[in-house]
Amino acid sequence: MQNDRLINRLYKPVHWMCAGIFCVFTFCYIFFYQSDILALAQHVLSEGVTHFNRSVGAVLITLALYLVHIPVHQLTRLNKRAYALNYFPSLLILTVITDVSPTIDEGFSFGPWLWVVPLLLVAFAVGAWVLYQLQPYEEDFVGIPFLSRPAWINVAALLVMFLLTGWVSNHNDVFHYRMRMETKLLDSQTEEALRVGEKAQQTSPQLDFLRAFALASRGELGNRLFDYLLSGDAKAMSFDGKKIKTLQIPDSVILQQMTPQVKADMRLAGYLINRRLDLFANEVTTVYNDSTMPRYYREALALYRQQKHLTPATTQDSIADYRLMLYRQFMDSITAPPLQIENIARHAIPHTYLYYYQYAPLLKER
Repeated sequence: MQNDRLINRLYKPVHWMCAGIFCVFTFCYIFFYQSDILALAQHVLSEGVTHFNRSVGAVLITLALYLVHIPVHQLTRLNKRAYALNYFPSLLILTVITDVSPTIDEGFSFGPWLWVVPLLLVAFAVGAWVLYQLQPYEEDFVGIPFLSRPAWINVAALLVMFLLTGWVSNHNDVFHYRMRMETKLLDSQTEEALRVGEKAQQTSPQLDFLRAFALASRGELGNRLFDYLLSGDAKAMSFDGKKIKTLQIPDSVILQQMTPQVKADMRLAGYLINRRLDLFANEVTTVYNDSTMPRYYREALALYRQQKHLTPATTQDSIADYRLMLYRQFMDSITAPPLQIENIARHAIPHTYLYYYQYAPLLKER
């Protein structure tokens, strides 16, 4: 026991370095990456009674997980090159609490963690005992503690455990975007919500709905919807509380904000996503007049007129027809396989309904 105290004093700088790295990683991992997932878990488990505070939650969880390693260290007495393994149970807890299922609202379950956690803890206990038996045979370092071999072995061990934590816990980008958007919308930060994952090349009908709903509530759906990658599912424009639903925002809040104008915009967007220009053209003029018609609606109407060989009715219609002509000239000038042409168009002129209309089948399969 006295020898353990001497080792602790000798390796104290390495211990503090590991503690600092662990606390920085844990706080940043929760605050910047998993806070919205934890907010969902707390919302569901408390049935909406309590709410997760991003800053306070990150601090408290980091502190709690750091404190967990103290009794673990007292039990294992792992020092020297194996000291970092004392943080394994803490990181295991972090992994479990951030491995939140997208279907948690349908019923909470620990799933395979019920048998995986005990199995991992038993394996950890056996490994810790073996390493402790080998500890007396390890040579003590000479020189600067932070630059010593034991220090870097411990850092490497921590990094491996961090990577495993990130790999096993929920790392579904689209689900993270969705929960981040819901958090921002709950805080009435609509524009910030619309920036979430705006350049991502992955989406889902649920994420499409959140973006469309946020845009429609600002009266910008017809001007900005096709700035985003879309799943190609027009059902995403219809809130049903089942497939298309929110997990943190109450249904009553969504329905309350579904004004006639928002519903009309969502319906028009659904027609455009399904490429039903006939239905769109029949309804859009009952919702918008020529001076107020949004950009993407005007492009779609121009495309419909050309398909039906109708002449432009206004100057704005002529401008939209001219843009359509330029688009087709550009596309006709490219000689390449279809997938390569789509890739060129996606980078050259992605923010146009004409691009979506032409490549919607490919986008849906992607």
